[in-house]
Amino acid sequence: MSFGIFIGIDNHGRTILFGCALLRNETITTFHWLMKTFVTLMKKPPLTIITDQDPWMTQAIALEMPTTKHAFCIWHITSKFSGWFTALLRDQYVNWCAEFYGLYKLDNIDEFEREWLLVISKFNLEDNKHIRGLYEIKRNWVPAYLRDYFFGGMTTTGRCESINSFVKHFTSSRSCLTQLIKQIDLAVEDIGQSQFRQVMLDTYRGSCLRSLSPLEEQVHKMFTAFSFKKFQEEFERASQYRVCEENNSVFIVQHYKELHTQ
Repeated sequence: MSFGIFIGIDNHGRTILFGCALLRNETITTFHWLMKTFVTLMKKPPLTIITDQDPWMTQAIALEMPTTKHAFCIWHITSKFSGWFTALLRDQYVNWCAEFYGLYKLDNIDEFEREWLLVISKFNLEDNKHIRGLYEIKRNWVPAYLRDYFFGGMTTTGRCESINSFVKHFTSSRSCLTQLIKQIDLAVEDIGQSQFRQVMLDTYRGSCLRSLSPLEEQVHKMFTAFSFKKFQEEFERASQYRVCEENNSVFIVQHYKELHTQ
């Protein structure tokens, strides 16, 4: 039987377990039941969800969570590259992977679309069925198309794999159903205790301000250590940009590196 896990991330950056299920099979009917039951238990559908590219799961999510933004795990996509492109590209395969990751890092849609055409043409992959397939589902994996949706920094199902591995330490192949439920409860309790310790550490953490900004000081009092660190990173990056006036109604935000190269 398959073991399905629903996980998320809390404001401490730690993985939280929303629920899990034993599945007799992985058919469309089973996935419909799974998604419908999850939404019922949670009282509302999630804003976003990340899965692999299973077609039955994708259809079930679309039906049972129509308002949820569904993204595909980038690791599951790139893990297929060796089988798709190694024989085709041969000594150019490594270069292709490097170019693809460069595309993946682009956060502007127009820039992605422009560079995608150039890269695909460079490796003569215009007629490749896998490339066409990836482009057709670009809105489910390209960061530039996912910028308006919150994923808590997650781009893969790696946290699920990690929790799955953790739960296995509490179970065995000889466990009956009642034992399995008790063992999973122990695993969930252990996760909860670890999260509680993190909360206590955050409560008594010292000051780590990097500037004299009152905004940074205010955020430090309100955010968890994990969230505050993320804020600091963006706050520092903000000082690397300048607003340049083009005319009375148009302003352009430029990074300092762009200013120095002009």
